[in-house]
Amino acid sequence: MDDIYFSDKNKNGKKGNKQQRERISADKTSSKKEDIVSGNQSKGSSKKEEMKKGFADTDYSDESFSLDFKKKAKEIARKNAAEVPDYKPYEVKKPEMISSGREPLGKKIISQNRTPQGQRVAKASAPVSRAPKGKKKKGSAKVKVFLALASLLMVLVLCVGAYGLVVLSGIDYEEIGTNKHVTESELVTSPSVKNVLLIGCDARGDVEGNRSDTMILLSIDTKNRKLKLTSFLRDSYVYIPEKGFSNKLNSSFSYGGQKCLMDTLEYNFGVNIDNYVMVNFNAFRQLVNLLGGITVDGVTEREAKYMREEVKIPSVKAGKNKMDGKTALWYCRIRYIDNDFRRTERQRKVISAIIDKVIKTDIFTLMNICKEVLPNVSTDIKTTELLGLGVNAVLRYLRYDIVQQQIPADGEWADRWVGSQQVVALDFEANKRILKEFIYE
Repeated sequence: MDDIYFSDKNKNGKKGNKQQRERISADKTSSKKEDIVSGNQSKGSSKKEEMKKGFADTDYSDESFSLDFKKKAKEIARKNAAEVPDYKPYEVKKPEMISSGREPLGKKIISQNRTPQGQRVAKASAPVSRAPKGKKKKGSAKVKVFLALASLLMVLVLCVGAYGLVVLSGIDYEEIGTNKHVTESELVTSPSVKNVLLIGCDARGDVEGNRSDTMILLSIDTKNRKLKLTSFLRDSYVYIPEKGFSNKLNSSFSYGGQKCLMDTLEYNFGVNIDNYVMVNFNAFRQLVNLLGGITVDGVTEREAKYMREEVKIPSVKAGKNKMDGKTALWYCRIRYIDNDFRRTERQRKVISAIIDKVIKTDIFTLMNICKEVLPNVSTDIKTTELLGLGVNAVLRYLRYDIVQQQIPADGEWADRWVGSQQVVALDFEANKRILKEFIYE
């Protein structure tokens, strides 16, 4: 059918008094002279005259034209247009199941819901993810393996935890009170750093009258993933608040044990100490032997000669050495060939070697070692917290980088004589600043 539209505008675009009608397009392919609308052939008209004849000459009021036009319109509508079904608002129809082409074998699940009228209608839910027979769903094997390993790990943790509590019950737990000589605001703390003072001595239980041979602050920095070891020189001349006078640092241990030592360190250096672990020499030798010995590198020829000639251990040589408990203890305690700075360096070196060996030892062997060693260890860390520290140490902490420091720091001290004894005098402000930066930054 021709494309036709009607306009009531004249050639100038204005509405005229008389309705003007123009044809925009007409069928030029017809070979017969035919009226565009009625389809009747034109008689007695030439081709030129027919082309001149406008749509304005057509009489739209003619009844035959209207009937013929309506008849043709209906025929075209029936032929080309889709029939629209009658609207039935209350008719219930089953929904069609449209396949995505991905449904696995098995029945589709039809859930029920209610219409506002209260009638039940079927509603197609999402297809169930079910693998066809003979084929495994992708990734299911990996999931099962992961769940099995996770379950096994949980059982092991529970077993180790229960056994660990039994083992840790043999430790000498001794709680100490708060430091009455300083306020909390005077001490630097951080939620990401835990400070544990490691004390090495030749006594256990009643320690008064004995002096601490080793004082190392272990800082567990979870933010920077580092284990920080700070050695305090035993000859450092410090104020002992418990007694009200100054003396060598290690003498504070003989005055009041681990509590007096911790209070003295906090008072002089302004760093919070959370807990202590005190190990006697028997426990130290026992630990190294049960680990199967440790490897210590960097032994100097002077140190090796002293060990061979004075301590009578002929196997020690310059360089790398495998040491048992007795050799490692004597190596830590060498004093007379150099000074206290070199001595604390040797102690940190041995502790680093012990940590390296612990990393390579399985957890069950470590638990058995703890069972043997812990009766010679004293601490104020509660059993449950100690177990948590132990588990975290095996899984995380022992894999941190190890960094070292000593107090007094290089260049911030001087030798002095006080009465008849030689001591190490400190620049306290400089050393406090260096210690805080090392631990917390």
